[in-house]
Amino acid sequence: MVCAVPSSLSAAAGLVPYVAVAEIARALLDDPSGARAAVWTWVGIGAAGAGLG
Repeated sequence: MVCAVPSSLSAAAGLVPYVAVAEIARALLDDPSGARAAVWTWVGIGAAGAGLG
């Protein structure tokens, strides 16, 4: 049990960059001119998920 919890958290964190890429694409397709803040927010989230993974 001690090993299963960190392993499952690491696996979930490994998926975060892929979700961030999808959200960046969605933000850019919805509003290319006004998506700057949303894109950088998702870049930070994706980088944090990659670091935790």
